[in-house]
Amino acid sequence: PYESMDWFVIISILYPTLTALEGNILDRLLGSGLTGNYYTMMILLLLGIGGVVNTLGSITSEQHTRGILGGTAAILGYMSAVFPFRMVVKYSSGSLYASDILWGVTIGMILTIGLTRHRVGIFHSGQLVAWILGGLTGHLIGTQ
Repeated sequence: PYESMDWFVIISILYPTLTALEGNILDRLLGSGLTGNYYTMMILLLLGIGGVVNTLGSITSEQHTRGILGGTAAILGYMSAVFPFRMVVKYSSGSLYASDILWGVTIGMILTIGLTRHRVGIFHSGQLVAWILGGLTGHLIGTQ
């Protein structure tokens, strides 16, 4: 179940976010020769911050938390701080910004955690902790 959720997150959220960030940040950095900073920051957010918040989610919930949700939240939080009005996902009747995705997934996680007793939910509290801490940490890094 974790692997299929990771693929869903990569295709629907992470890839459009990285594409939107790359277009905006690399345009600014090309003249200064700092393009390596973009890739370093994305790896730091996805793997470094993601790994730390997953560990904190595992500790607080006493359930094994793994996957890329924490890192994805960190990148979305970073984008909401750096480019708050940049669309991440466009569709025919509207669009979603990074903050919309962060709030929507958070509400969805809370609802499915409540349904876990009925064996319908797919998330547990450790993933919610990782998602929230990842988003907050990414936003804090983006405001620096």
